[in-house]
Amino acid sequence: MHSKDTEVKSGDMRRPLSSTVISSIVFIGAGPSTTAALTNLLQELEKGKVTKTGLKITVVENNPPFGPGLAYGTEEPYHLFNSRANKVGIVSGDRNHFFKWMLQNKDLWKEKFPECASTPLQSYSFVPRGLYGIYLRDMFNSAIEGFREIGVDARTVLGEA
Repeated sequence: MHSKDTEVKSGDMRRPLSSTVISSIVFIGAGPSTTAALTNLLQELEKGKVTKTGLKITVVENNPPFGPGLAYGTEEPYHLFNSRANKVGIVSGDRNHFFKWMLQNKDLWKEKFPECASTPLQSYSFVPRGLYGIYLRDMFNSAIEGFREIGVDARTVLGEA
C-alpha cells in the first residue's frame, strides 16, 4: 500500500502519469488506438497535467493513411459501423464527439458519402465505417498539428518498426 509520502520506485505502474517524466514516445501503427491516445495526450498536455518539456512523439506506420487503420479505411457506403454515431467519440469524457464532428465537418465527408449527407443525421444513426475513418484521419492530423503548435516534436514515419 502506497501513501503520498512513500517513495515510488521506477517501473511502478501505480505512479500517476502527472508525476512521470516522459521524454520520448513511439507509437507503432497509426490506427484508431494511436489516434485516441494522441488526442487524449494532447488534451492532457494542454491542461498542463503532463509536462511537455523535451517531449518527442514519433508515429510509425507502413500503410497510410494515418488515423483510420484497416478497419475504418474502407470507402464502401454499405460497410456500416456497428455502433451508433453518438457512442464512439475518441475524446475522453465526450462519447458524443464523433456525432458532433460529423455535424460540424460535413464538408470533409459529404462527397465520399453523399447518401449520408442527403439525409438528416441522427445521433442514433449507424453510419459507414469509412466516415468514421475520415473522422479518425482528421483527429490524427489535428493531434499531430496540435503537438507541434505547443512545441512538442511530433513526427510521422512511413515504414516498418
